[in-house]
Amino acid sequence: MHRTIRHILNCMIGLLIISTLDNGYLYPMLSHIVQKKIGKLENKDFSHKNIIAVLNSLGFVKFADLIEKAKLTNYFIDAQDITLFVPTNEAIAKFLSMLSHEDKKVFKKHLPQLIKFHMIHTAHEIENLQKKPMRDTYTPEIKLLMKGGAFYIAPTKDPQQFTHITITDIKTKNGIIQIIDNILIPPEIPIKKPY
Repeated sequence: MHRTIRHILNCMIGLLIISTLDNGYLYPMLSHIVQKKIGKLENKDFSHKNIIAVLNSLGFVKFADLIEKAKLTNYFIDAQDITLFVPTNEAIAKFLSMLSHEDKKVFKKHLPQLIKFHMIHTAHEIENLQKKPMRDTYTPEIKLLMKGGAFYIAPTKDPQQFTHITITDIKTKNGIIQIIDNILIPPEIPIKKPY
């Protein structure tokens, strides 16, 4: 009985995947499944892989693609003991879809600066981020807030940018990844924030 139900469910999932191929929804759907699965893992230790390899292997490819477009891939492979706040694929897609034509040009022009704004030059697990605001070269100050059992961060110069940390403390060979549900925009970049 249980085997029959499992077989039916597997067939339904297979049909769902096939039906999404023509619409271009397959990869985001699979990526979302991977991200949900990782969020439930107790052990998120990928200390044998560098940050870029971990982003790609866990399905956070849109931020990895932005890093590549900014010509910063080797920078993040060589970096040591950093914290990287990584927006989900869905957050990046939504953000870019809401930008005006002019803001997309600004986004592209300032992409390296924007990417580095998501980084702290020291590796911090969420527990350490709770203790005090983190200051750094690219991110002047990151403030962490805990509300309803969930963690949020924001640059203190732009408190409206509070964004939810959806997956915490993914450990890599050269730093720690914290997954967030929005893109952080440096205050000095003249983009009208669509949120």
